[in-house]
Amino acid sequence: ALSNTTSPPPCPSDAPAVVIFTGFGDLRVHDHAGLAAASSGSEVKAVFVFDPSELSNLSNRRISLLHSSVSDLHARLSAAGIALDILMGPLTATLSSYLSPLSSPHVYLHDDPSAPSLAAQSGVAASLPPSSTLHTW
Repeated sequence: ALSNTTSPPPCPSDAPAVVIFTGFGDLRVHDHAGLAAASSGSEVKAVFVFDPSELSNLSNRRISLLHSSVSDLHARLSAAGIALDILMGPLTATLSSYLSPLSSPHVYLHDDPSAPSLAAQSGVAASLPPSSTLHTW
């Protein structure tokens, strides 16, 4: 199932929530609609995947900026009591492995219309277990 709204619906209290951060999406914490919606879930996970194929298209300066931004995201989420799992690998396969142990997760992803982000969103959708629900905003 897929929903796309300005503000995603809250995660059911009996379901796990996963917030996926990409290098092309919203890396804020203080007013992040997906985190706010996910916070009502039974478990809140956050994940960032460094995809080598995407990194190969970036300059060293952009990679350094992304690394710094993810480190800052990690610190801000940690202060909020949420661990950020930082993974490396092809986006679709890596997320599929990460999500497969979860039972009916509600997955939150920022909807960004830029070309690189659309490719990432497509990869996320392809990696979801059949029992999951993807929420974008």
